[in-house]
Formats: sequence, C-alpha cells, structure tokens
Amino acid sequence: EDGYIFGLVWKMPRIKNRYHSLEFETVIYNRYFKTNKSPIVDDMHSGRVDNNLRFYLTYYLSVTKDFKFKAFYKWYGRDSGTTSPINEQFVSNEKDYIQNQAGIEFIYKIGF
Repeated sequence: EDGYIFGLVWKMPRIKNRYHSLEFETVIYNRYFKTNKSPIVDDMHSGRVDNNLRFYLTYYLSVTKDFKFKAFYKWYGRDSGTTSPINEQFVSNEKDYIQNQAGIEFIYKIGF
C-alpha cells in the first residue's frame, strides 16, 4: 500500500473571545493485492489495485471552556481495477464506490 496525507489547519481569528478553526485533509492511498492464485480461481483479488481518495473538512468552535461544537463533511471514493482483462469490469462493478458523510458533534467536558 502507498499512502499520502496532506492537511491544513486554519486557526481563525477569535469571535467574541471564542476559538474556532477550520481543518482540511486529503488522503490518497493505493492498495495492491497479491495472490498466487489465477484470476479465474481468485477473481476478486488476483492483480487487483484500489485507488482511494478521501477528503475531510471539519469546523471546530469552542463555545465555552467545557463545551465544544464540531461540524464535518467527509467524502470517500474508491476506483478498483485489475491487471487481468477478464475480471476488469467485474472488479470495478463490485468494488468501486463513492460515499458522503456529514454531521455535527457536541462535546461537553465533565470534571469530577
């Protein structure tokens, strides 16, 4: 597997004495499958290569010292292929995907 991660964090100017930041991250990785089996016996893994790409965008806001807010968006994509021409379309149909996620998170720190 080869992997690369690029990221950026922007600590934005405070608003009404509250800290907030914006984070962006890109992840690229390629996964290589190896097997001694032929493409006919192991049609899903023989010669398969997955090209993966991911993007993350996150916004953080400190509302108070103990209460924080987070909003995020995540995008995932995978393009699969194989070195075996007889399985190229099959592997692509079974393993390619795109996924989107979005959400919010509230974090409250409780001290004992």
